[in-house]
Amino acid sequence: MDFLFRKPEFPALVDVGSELIAVRSWAECESRLEALSLSGPEARPVIDATAEGFAFHPELNVITPLTVEKNWTKTGIIALYNARKRPGAPTYAPKLGSRTLAAVVADIASLLCNDRAASPG
Repeated sequence: MDFLFRKPEFPALVDVGSELIAVRSWAECESRLEALSLSGPEARPVIDATAEGFAFHPELNVITPLTVEKNWTKTGIIALYNARKRPGAPTYAPKLGSRTLAAVVADIASLLCNDRAASPG
């Protein structure tokens, strides 16, 4: 896996279509995405720690900041998490006025990592 121009800041969220995954480092990003064996021309949204949008292109195996959705909002990130969370995982619904974008990304990454650790397999 490679990146074009620059790497996203971590933790980052990756929408793989069926679920949302959190990655805490470039090494984890590479191993998790390669293990999923995604294919096709469809770019997958990536949200970095600053809520900047990136795109993962499975056919090129590259992550790039060149994407349509460049700046994510708190409500957009939360809606994506709530739409992609596993059954039984907690819904994320904080008071948004008191949370920064970076805090929302970090909170959701933590929820996803905790859910992954608690899930079998």
